[in-house]
Amino acid sequence: MNAPAPSLDLAPALVVLPGPRAGVADEGGARPVRPPNARDLFEAGPVLVAHAGMTARRLGLNTPPRSPRIFDVLELFAFVRPAAFCAPSAAGLALALGLPEPRGAA
Repeated sequence: MNAPAPSLDLAPALVVLPGPRAGVADEGGARPVRPPNARDLFEAGPVLVAHAGMTARRLGLNTPPRSPRIFDVLELFAFVRPAAFCAPSAAGLALALGLPEPRGAA
């Protein structure tokens, strides 16, 4: 008997750089998004971000309280590797995990 392949419904990953320039990665792949669309995505959730407070400030929003709709990967990194240094950004997280430094928001 063939069982259907399991699928994961993952929250889209959102990165907002100064400017602001933004990018999102979801089931459709990674692509740039306009700041108003990034703001809508951040406010509607669920969304995966690196440093929710900084992301909100770059979008012109107040720092959000902890929420089940905002997944901050820096909090997860600090929980899993409490003694490891990581700069509080998507690029810092990539470098701490031994990945190449990302180029651009997308």
